[in-house]
Amino acid sequence: PPALHSRRYTIAEEALAIAAALIALRNIDALAKRGNCDEHCTAALMASVFCLDSDKLSDIYPRPESLRIGYTTLLHVTDPSEAGDIQHVLGYFAACTQLAKRLQKERPAQEIIRNRLRQHEHALPDYPNDPEPLNQLVAQLYTDCISPLKPRIQIKGQARHLGEPRNQSQVRALLVAAVRACYLWRQMGGRLWRLPLQRHAFVQAAKSAIDE
Repeated sequence: PPALHSRRYTIAEEALAIAAALIALRNIDALAKRGNCDEHCTAALMASVFCLDSDKLSDIYPRPESLRIGYTTLLHVTDPSEAGDIQHVLGYFAACTQLAKRLQKERPAQEIIRNRLRQHEHALPDYPNDPEPLNQLVAQLYTDCISPLKPRIQIKGQARHLGEPRNQSQVRALLVAAVRACYLWRQMGGRLWRLPLQRHAFVQAAKSAIDE
């Protein structure tokens, strides 16, 4: 994605990027456990992956109200002791931030991702009605360009759901959406170590977004 403007970003802006990553990961968790997820949310996340030419968060995530579950999950990120049965989702988030960090240093991988997305962005309007072709395309980007960077993310769930090819494609496509959001967060100066140090500010930002 294009570089964000070199300015100070607010905690609220950082929280939005984190929430986008977390809601992608919560949808992965739903696919792994139940075999389905929020298709409207998935369509919005896929649109964010294809938003290549804007450095404005309002273009990449035009409907922040759709990220409510991500904001709720952010409350757990700032206090993992309260995470309960989504503790593993926080592990996915930490891994995605590591992948984003490594992707920032891999210009060739970035170019491959950008070029392939540009070749197929015309199909994005059809995604809600026929998601599988784009899921497969974006999933292949994960396999080719992101997964080799390590760490490898092991998704926990029901074998019958994780073994379904359509679910596998959607999981990998959503991982790309999560890494994309983490990439943006890192461009803002976001770092995992800051979350506990600025816990109160992130909690307030998440609660304000939830209440809007």
